[in-house]
Amino acid sequence: MRSLHIREALKADKTALLRKPWYIFYLPGLAFSALRNRLYSPADRLYLTETAIAACGPLINRPLPEDCGFSLVQSAEGFEPLARRRMEEDEVGPSYLREAAARFGQGDYALLLAENGRPAAFVFISESRADFRQAHTRLALPPGCFACYDTYAFADRRGKGLYTSLMAQTFRHMQAKGFHTMWLWVMAHNQLSVKVHFALGIGRVVKVVSERYRGGFRIRRVEEVDFSLAELIDGRQGRLLHA
Repeated sequence: MRSLHIREALKADKTALLRKPWYIFYLPGLAFSALRNRLYSPADRLYLTETAIAACGPLINRPLPEDCGFSLVQSAEGFEPLARRRMEEDEVGPSYLREAAARFGQGDYALLLAENGRPAAFVFISESRADFRQAHTRLALPPGCFACYDTYAFADRRGKGLYTSLMAQTFRHMQAKGFHTMWLWVMAHNQLSVKVHFALGIGRVVKVVSERYRGGFRIRRVEEVDFSLAELIDGRQGRLLHA
């Protein structure tokens, strides 16, 4: 688990080795693991959910708490304080600033929920394509569909149910802009995320996007499916989870 954490840290920020030089002792093991994974690796799977806004009436009708506010962040400069705060909380490297700037550069933006004037949570929105970074795959969005990704709640605001308010306000905002469908991907190992989204009414998985290595060759697949998100909860996973 420690090696996995270090590998992800170095992948996200190459300067992490300068800030934490003891990482160098893990490099031989990481190199061997990388070579082995190039020859044969289990599939990284992302499950794409598709949700009709109109089918989520209880969520849409949920009012925003009186002490909460909602705003758009449409520039990298405006998002920078939020990015730096997240970097401090999650040890995300400076590459997150560059990645966020690239998002705004291609037309994406963030929706920010604040509680008592203090940032509480945000979600990024794309109106043109869905990026599945773990599987190095990008899909164009159908007409009238938007994609949610990189949802984050700040540490001092977690466990207060604000994510539900964020998603409710997101649905209302996007519906007012003329959108009727949302794409959002989940990963089966993140059971908290799967359960939260299923409880919100995000119930159908329509695509499985995967990437794996066989004999040194990268294999990517996009499978059309139709099953309930409930199948990814605990022991109810369907065959696609293990294929």
